[in-house]
Amino acid sequence: MRSIAFSALLCQIVVADPSDEWGDDDSGLSLLQFSHHKQTQSQCPPGTAQMQGCRGPLQGCHRTCEFEGDTHVVEDPHSAAYRPGLSQFLNLKDGSITSEVYQCPWPGNAAAITALLLKLGSNVLEFQKSDQQHCNSPSIKLNGEIFDVENAPYEGSDGLYIEMTGASRICIDAPGGESSFFIKYDGICEDTQWAHFDGKATVPVTLLEFDDGDTICGSNFVGHDDIRTMEQKGKIVGAVTQSMFPPESHDRFCDDPKYCQWNDPSYSCEKPPPPPPPPAESEAICTQNSCPYDTAKTRCRSLENHPALYEDCLYDVCATCEQAEAIANADIEFNEEANPGPVCVDAANCGLPNEACASLTKMNVHTASQSNLGGVGPDSGDEVLKYDNAAAVDGKILDLVVKQVGGDYAAKGDKNGRSGQFGVINMQSGSNIDLEFSFVDHLTGNPVSLEGVGITFYDLDEGKKEKSRSSLTACGASNAILTTSTELTVERPDNCYKISSSQHGNAKNNPKDALSLSPDQAGRSVTFTYADVDKITVKYEMSSGYGYRNLNFAMEPALACMSGFDPEIQLPA
Repeated sequence: MRSIAFSALLCQIVVADPSDEWGDDDSGLSLLQFSHHKQTQSQCPPGTAQMQGCRGPLQGCHRTCEFEGDTHVVEDPHSAAYRPGLSQFLNLKDGSITSEVYQCPWPGNAAAITALLLKLGSNVLEFQKSDQQHCNSPSIKLNGEIFDVENAPYEGSDGLYIEMTGASRICIDAPGGESSFFIKYDGICEDTQWAHFDGKATVPVTLLEFDDGDTICGSNFVGHDDIRTMEQKGKIVGAVTQSMFPPESHDRFCDDPKYCQWNDPSYSCEKPPPPPPPPAESEAICTQNSCPYDTAKTRCRSLENHPALYEDCLYDVCATCEQAEAIANADIEFNEEANPGPVCVDAANCGLPNEACASLTKMNVHTASQSNLGGVGPDSGDEVLKYDNAAAVDGKILDLVVKQVGGDYAAKGDKNGRSGQFGVINMQSGSNIDLEFSFVDHLTGNPVSLEGVGITFYDLDEGKKEKSRSSLTACGASNAILTTSTELTVERPDNCYKISSSQHGNAKNNPKDALSLSPDQAGRSVTFTYADVDKITVKYEMSSGYGYRNLNFAMEPALACMSGFDPEIQLPA
């Protein structure tokens, strides 16, 4: 036997009989071994032979390359420890076969291969240890998909052939009929899982001869001038700069505690915690604009079930943030005054303090795509107010459509649409309109029934001397929710809920945020709740007076979500 040091590892060249079987003894094992078979045919050079694959003789003249047992392919140049690491095992110079092996350390200055990847033409085979339930057989993937051994023998259209010669023995013929592999897997189920691979490649000798004349199993080895030796043994296999293993596989290569019980206390097998994910772009914009991110999330909560639209909504809110100071001031004012609590008109069917807020679908009005309510413009076409991407419910994107279904409506059309978080409906004093709010599938336009939904109307006040008094009548609503300090009056015509203004107001106390209301603003608001509906109808009336007024609304159960509910407190007489 003769030993030759190639690049950064020591290989043993062994002349053997081609009929010799590959032994299973793991004692006294070298890093990588080449077995040169006796000449069996006159056309093969000395030291090579035409060898057998899985299905018979291979084409050409061959040598074999092996890794087995205690491999020592990656060592620490500063100690006697074996590092976990990835290296190359066999790369043919025409690129038809490339490979990677991953070494893990064992106790007692030993190491073994725990993962193997073979790229054979266009095919990629991955071998890894299995889970505890299947620890006697390896995990095999072919081109990223789990390979079921029940499908063996397998033959691909390009000539790839896979055969199981036992529960943990695999024979593989590469496409082209010139190379073959035999892979062994040893796994033990007791205690913590211990497993390793041994492998033998039979390849054309002409593809193992590199330009420098060395016959090696691998490429990109450390050059001769950089050989690092420990006790005259070359130990460093060529670096793998970009692994062919998918990133999700790496955590399983060397995850057993036994692999970490070795003689280098300075090295830890504990994986560092993953770095925290970078903040969402919307959060960065909010920080840049000094906009409360929690406020943005509240405004966009109707789209939480659709990540892309939710992030778009957050970005839009954070990018504008024109209401941030007003929101903060409203919060301060709210906290400085005595906080009123919500109260139901129908106390027997209330749903407070939690159900009415948590269970109702929330919608937004951020995207007003059509504004021609009642045909008053400013857009042409469908005589509706339409808000796209208003909510994500059960995998569907919903639009909110508002249209006139009755009444004598006059308004300034260019005032309709949206203002901040609020939908806006403008109307002239002395007019009335029956409003239908419907919920439709964004893709099909079909109606979508909701288990529960709430709508809140804000700033219900009037002019001096009871001019332009505003009234809202909701028939079919489950309940109407006001506050214990409400300024609004309540009537129940035909079992509907009619809510009317009673106090003069002006723009100074108009709300800026749909969910952050001062006691005064909450006292001029009403929330109607509904169950199992695909549309709701509300009649909006304004008595004679002067000019035009805006009705602000949000598809939010705003008053139901206020704190301070007390079942003992009823509406003021």
